[in-house]
Amino acid sequence: MNKANIKYMKKLIHALPAHNTPQTVLDVGSYDVNGSFKETIPEAWTYIGLDRVDGPNVDRLVDDLYTFPIKDNSVDLVVSSDTFQYVRNPFKMMESIHKCLKPGGTVIICANHVAREGIMGLPAELSPNRDEQYDCWRIFKDGMTALLEDSQFKVERVFYQNTACWGIGRKT
Repeated sequence: MNKANIKYMKKLIHALPAHNTPQTVLDVGSYDVNGSFKETIPEAWTYIGLDRVDGPNVDRLVDDLYTFPIKDNSVDLVVSSDTFQYVRNPFKMMESIHKCLKPGGTVIICANHVAREGIMGLPAELSPNRDEQYDCWRIFKDGMTALLEDSQFKVERVFYQNTACWGIGRKT
């Protein structure tokens, strides 16, 4: 996880309209490699870290990132960073994100758009067991917009920050 992305996510979360109200947050791809979004979440909020590999910052394990063990319409905010570029079918993963979000819920995605060879930051002993072992995608603004719109989100904002393309959408 890029430290600048953690700092920027905190800024985005604190700018949300419901910032002062307790929320339930799902972090998709939460395994803590170099930090996590958990440190950006206000104390009164409930944080759920979801990943395919057990380890630091993982509260719920999944067999794949397409089926979440999360109740439908139960999450206020979904965050994800440095995960989408490793998922073979990001549109399918977005379906699961949409399903677990409450109506009016927000998704904030941060996806690296700088091409690099191999896996970024993942411990070598974990990579053979992960669907995300392949570096499949670079997501740019048009792609992020398509990812949000095709998954039935209202696009709030799509932009570049640091080496990432960010997308913010709202479930209507």
